[in-house]
Amino acid sequence: MSKAPGFHEALRISLKRWVAGYVDAPQLDGNDYVIAPTLGDEAGVLGAIALALDMLNAR
Repeated sequence: MSKAPGFHEALRISLKRWVAGYVDAPQLDGNDYVIAPTLGDEAGVLGAIALALDMLNAR
């Protein structure tokens, strides 16, 4: 889904609308808050592995 043309731009616009000034979030004004995953298709799997490793290291 995140590969769909215009997805991230639409998400940026929607996020600003949802926040609607309820919080002071100047970072939402730029294009670097909502970005495509830098790990591409592997982002979900690698994120899960990283969380699991964090849990193991916390023991």
